[in-house]
Amino acid sequence: MLRKGYVVAVGVSVVALLIMIFVMRYYARVNALESHKLQITALAQRQAIALESELQKFTLLPNVLSETQYVHSALQLATPDVLDRLNKKLVSIVEMTGVDYIYVIDRKGKTVASSNSQESSSFIGSQFAFRPYFKEAMAKGEAVHFAKGELTGKAGLFLARRIEDNHQPIGVIVVKVEFGNITQRWQQESAITLVTNLDGIILFASDKSLDFSLLRPLDLVTRDEILRTKQFGLNPLLPAWMKFDENDQTQDQVGSAMQAGIWPISGLDWNIMRIEHIGPALKIAETRSLLQILSMSLLVASFGVYLSWKVTRDRERAMATEGLKGEVAKRTIELVETNDRLRTESEKRDEINARFRRAREELAQANRLGSIGVITASVAHEINQPVAAIKAFAQNAKKLMVRQDEQRVLGNLDAIVELTSKIGVITNELRRYARRDGHVIGKISLHGVIDGVELLMGERIRCAGVSCSIMHQAHQILDVKGERVRVEQVLVNLLQNAIEALENHPNPMIEVRFEVQDSSIVITVDDNGIGIDDSIKSEIFTPFMTNKPKGLGIGLGIARDIVAEFGGSLEIVNSRLGGAAFELRLVKI
Repeated sequence: MLRKGYVVAVGVSVVALLIMIFVMRYYARVNALESHKLQITALAQRQAIALESELQKFTLLPNVLSETQYVHSALQLATPDVLDRLNKKLVSIVEMTGVDYIYVIDRKGKTVASSNSQESSSFIGSQFAFRPYFKEAMAKGEAVHFAKGELTGKAGLFLARRIEDNHQPIGVIVVKVEFGNITQRWQQESAITLVTNLDGIILFASDKSLDFSLLRPLDLVTRDEILRTKQFGLNPLLPAWMKFDENDQTQDQVGSAMQAGIWPISGLDWNIMRIEHIGPALKIAETRSLLQILSMSLLVASFGVYLSWKVTRDRERAMATEGLKGEVAKRTIELVETNDRLRTESEKRDEINARFRRAREELAQANRLGSIGVITASVAHEINQPVAAIKAFAQNAKKLMVRQDEQRVLGNLDAIVELTSKIGVITNELRRYARRDGHVIGKISLHGVIDGVELLMGERIRCAGVSCSIMHQAHQILDVKGERVRVEQVLVNLLQNAIEALENHPNPMIEVRFEVQDSSIVITVDDNGIGIDDSIKSEIFTPFMTNKPKGLGIGLGIARDIVAEFGGSLEIVNSRLGGAAFELRLVKI
């Protein structure tokens, strides 16, 4: 009876072992596939972030170029000299930024300037009016479109921006970015990486044979539209060799199973797909399951032969379970660390964008602080006079106190108080000019602005020997829209430029005139210096454009931006004194 019970126990143990083997192998395979897909998806996410970072370097370029004077001049004048200068400028920008092509199209769709103007495949003269990016940019202001180049035969992302003159479209500027360098890096990996659009078309991939193939059939309307716009040239758009199931699995051309991880690309209707073979992950899972099964088999055999080993077997099973939990916990920690790194990268990108937004304000503040260095010497000289007078009054008061002449002592103290107030006014003006305010735009008095500028610049003008006349009527109410410190910054900048232009001039003269018009107050700063060369007048407000040997060329550009923010303008006008004249126009309130 005992023998029969033993046999039954052994039989039950064997059946239980077989069931356990089946269950363990099944769940090991399921867990391996899930873990493998999570890992591939995380890698696809990292590749998507890298691609987004690459594209972010170029997204602002069309916006910046569409505002430049030399692009506007090329579309408005279209003279050979202007176009030749623009072509050379575009070549230098391509070399600096790393984009593949930059070209300018007029309102009729004809290319008038291009970074490859000196090449045999030059875009100049080509007609691109049929291209979707041209139509969309002319209609909506900007466009992003992926297509195969008609002349180069190379696919890329076209970033287009409408160019306007007085709110009227005059053309489009286009920046083309190709992805050859990115796909070359992908080719160094064993996985297949590809980028698809919403229609399931493979735009570019590490395996070049997959370019412009389909993951799913196209409807006739979409296919006809692609052929009409020549988005992919004459490519027939044939189905790709891979067919994915609901678990994003497929087979390669020899029948080996593969798993895909998919992640969307921010800002574009694209997905990045990373495809790897499942075999290696399944082999690892199979090896682990076999090891576990072997351990269980030994335990079950020991239980059948020696029932007394039951406690030992349970202990070993518990240890194996803890090991499996530890492995799961380790993998979870790895995934959490990967997610933290991705979150950190995202935060860094946000920080870069914030720095870009702050850069313009920091540049204006730096320009203002740069002016402080020049102003401080003259302000210090102006403060020295009341300080010396205070010292004399104080010394005199001591002597009068000895004589008990209280009336004259009080007179000296009143004089000291008045002089101290004068110093306070000067230092407060200097401190307010240097302080970074909240830039609240509102109603300000030009009289207060003029008083502040005279406090800051008066001594420097006198020391430079410049005759400066400010022509305005004190009884007029000159209230304008703006922010006091930044309007002072503009006037200080214009006066400093005028003083520098008058160095070594035999009869230096500056004239500041005020004129009240219908809805504006116009301030003209004029000098009798050497003036501005006609060759750089059109670009004098462009950053880093200057005719001064030690100038940075950023002051006038910052001044124009500040005035534009107030709804006004800053322009070069003809000088009454024979030098340079700038007209500052502010909105009257």
